[in-house]
Amino acid sequence: MNGISPALGLGGYQLSRLFHITLPSMYAYRYASAILPLSSMLSWYLMHVIAVETASSNSVLTLLAFTAILFSTTFFAGSFVFLNYNALGWALFPLGIWSLEQENYWVAALSWLGVSFTSTTVLFISGLFIAVYSIYHGDLVPAVSLLPAVLKTLSHFNLTSTTKDEKASITGNIYNMARAIGILGSRAKYKRATFAKKLDIYFFYFIFLYLQFLVVCLYFSVENTHIWVIGILIFLTNKFVSRFADEQSIYMLMFTLATILLLQHVSVVMLVSYWIVASPLPIMLGDGSINEPIGTSPPLAPFKVQGIVDRVSDFLSQVRPGNRVFAAFDDPDESFDKVFNGYRVIHEVPLYVASERSFHCLPDWYAVFDTNYVGAPSLWGRTPEQVIERVKQWKADYVLIYQESGSELDIEWERRGFVPVGMLDWGEVVDQELEGERCWSKHCADPVWWLLSVPK
Repeated sequence: MNGISPALGLGGYQLSRLFHITLPSMYAYRYASAILPLSSMLSWYLMHVIAVETASSNSVLTLLAFTAILFSTTFFAGSFVFLNYNALGWALFPLGIWSLEQENYWVAALSWLGVSFTSTTVLFISGLFIAVYSIYHGDLVPAVSLLPAVLKTLSHFNLTSTTKDEKASITGNIYNMARAIGILGSRAKYKRATFAKKLDIYFFYFIFLYLQFLVVCLYFSVENTHIWVIGILIFLTNKFVSRFADEQSIYMLMFTLATILLLQHVSVVMLVSYWIVASPLPIMLGDGSINEPIGTSPPLAPFKVQGIVDRVSDFLSQVRPGNRVFAAFDDPDESFDKVFNGYRVIHEVPLYVASERSFHCLPDWYAVFDTNYVGAPSLWGRTPEQVIERVKQWKADYVLIYQESGSELDIEWERRGFVPVGMLDWGEVVDQELEGERCWSKHCADPVWWLLSVPK
């Protein structure tokens, strides 16, 4: 992509830096977000049906295996809960792995090329998998199958750009990405969770599921068990070394590999072990609800987000194209986990509206990454004193602050010369648009937003 966006990052954002964006999947998700994950998971399922060469002659067990896959909690969550625009990449991923196993490298190359059009995250995970796979087999041919996809991904970079923005160069993009995912943590301002904090209940829960499946595979001498070991290594690397993918991507990686191993060695014990690994408690997959029992997936249905977008757009109706809105959040104290104070999801709405109406809302994640170095200018502050300093620093025309739902605007803001021009109470939005569900941290109070014009 080429061009400059005044609505992203710190303003004047080089679009060539969005090398990781795959336009086909983004367009598909933009216009069919409720359908894309489900259709992708059904395609993922079909890839296994087409490619399977089960070692079992028991058709009943094979039928049970495919039934278990279809009714697992991971398949449900992938179809309706956690997959996004990356879903198309996962739809093609099984064909690539099956092709590697059958040494059909031409089909594998076409699979990885297809993945490169639909998900950079899935392609990166595929690259890691193939690298270890090639080392294990002492054969470079599997790695060569990835070459067309790599060359296509390199085309995302603007190699002919004459911009003086070092962040828009290939090395600049890679350097910023390395800081963001924690490879260059010592040089980054914002840090991922410490090792001790990563040893949470989710880690112990999933590592138990993965290890029990490994033990069963080893006990039955399942052919190609090494692909499961590679999956566990990627899981551990993502958890403790460098967070290059979200947890949902790891769920899909392990789900795919477990399914391949099951279909290569269908037996009653393998089926039971597979069901354990493929059907975690829904709440562990992010598929939980305060209104449902812990072991139950809640009923889900598509809902329109336009009502929420319209409310936020009305709230920001005073902002004109070319204006800048500073959104006030507490300093995250150099921790990625504390960025946006637990309100990350709803903060995406004014960012979207700003992009649609050509004004700048600051900060967003691009701005966080651009200031992810020691000594960078601050993006944070919620007190009137701090906000006044940020307004001068970033030349903002408006300020978006939040307080607890139902509260009146703190009088100190008006004493400092700020003028309220908009109010949106998310406590009302929860009841009227979200059916009682909250899309912010459970530790956060329902917020009320105030839009303030800055002192002249």
